[in-house]
Amino acid sequence: MRTLLIVLLMCLLVSCASDYTDKAVDRARDYVLDNMKELKESDRDYIKYTPPEIGIGSIMKIGSKDSSWNNQIQSTMTWRIPGESDPVIVVGYGPRNFWEWNAVRILRKQPKAPNSVEDTAISSAVRYVMNKMLYLSDGERNRVRFVPPEIRYTDFALKVEEESEDEDEQRLRKITMEERLKAKGPDQYSFVWKADKEGQWIVVSGNSTPGKRLRSWLPITGQLMDTKELEKHTLPPPPEKEEKKKKSTDEGKSL
Repeated sequence: MRTLLIVLLMCLLVSCASDYTDKAVDRARDYVLDNMKELKESDRDYIKYTPPEIGIGSIMKIGSKDSSWNNQIQSTMTWRIPGESDPVIVVGYGPRNFWEWNAVRILRKQPKAPNSVEDTAISSAVRYVMNKMLYLSDGERNRVRFVPPEIRYTDFALKVEEESEDEDEQRLRKITMEERLKAKGPDQYSFVWKADKEGQWIVVSGNSTPGKRLRSWLPITGQLMDTKELEKHTLPPPPEKEEKKKKSTDEGKSL
């Protein structure tokens, strides 16, 4: 009897995990159908009735317990429509078991690896805009979802809005800030999209692991600003990048 109960429990757990994945696929499918009205009817039918390819990449672990509830992932749901050169790719976030998985943007290009450092950072910036910058227009929010941002190395005075964050978010940002201080200099990148008003920009800024460009990048602030203010706080590429480039050039000359 005990063995039978264990088997039944395992079957139930497997069934629940399958349900979470199916629900995540349904959310991705609905996201495409709601946001890509330009798709042909035959292409919409393909997405409705064909299961996608699922790609998974680990993003960050939150909390001390090693469980799927605390392991956040970026995942992709990809439909390769027959006759189309570029697949439809939905990028989303959620726990590893797909519980409460949510889509954040759509790509129409050949996919990179799902754990791409740059894609991960962009998705974090997009999610920040969707959750925190609710005052943006629908057009601006859609632009953030679907248009690749410009990435700039910047030196804004960032202030963590702790009141609006949970303990895990505060802890992760504190760690990032401490890493920057130890490095004796800023390692800050901003993601930039055009706003509706001419000469204004949507800017999401945050910090990453010192010397590693966008690795472990976390958003800290989002704001609307004019071109003058954006240019004022835009810096040349980090020195280590320039040094590497110079070294590579010198080696080429010596050959």
